Amino acid sequence: MSSQEAKILGDFLLAPAPLRDFVTLRDFTDIFPRAHRANPAVQDIYRELHRLREKEIELVRRDIVNEVKRSKQLRREYARERRQLDDATVAGLDSVALQMEEEVLPGYACHHLARH
Repeated sequence: MSSQEAKILGDFLLAPAPLRDFVTLRDFTDIFPRAHRANPAVQDIYRELHRLREKEIELVRRDIVNEVKRSKQLRREYARERRQLDDATVAGLDSVALQMEEEVLPGYACHHLARH
């Protein structure tokens, strides 16, 4: 995992993430009318929200890992395309024309380059 990208995504999407980091049971209980604050269901609801929040955090962590993997693949693809364009420029081919050929006839530009 790209540590810089993972750190940025984690800092932005996960902190502070656990329910207890931003709402204590006491704060949560205070949201309810006084007559219902002692009801055991309030604590059960808080625990369930905490469990759901932890589940969501884990999903976000997995998504971050997947996004970092995907971005690595995109960087490799970009580098490969950039090398092809640089090679075409070196070979004396017009890079704009090469891009147009690739858009109109996918794969043609690569075969065209291989023949030169």
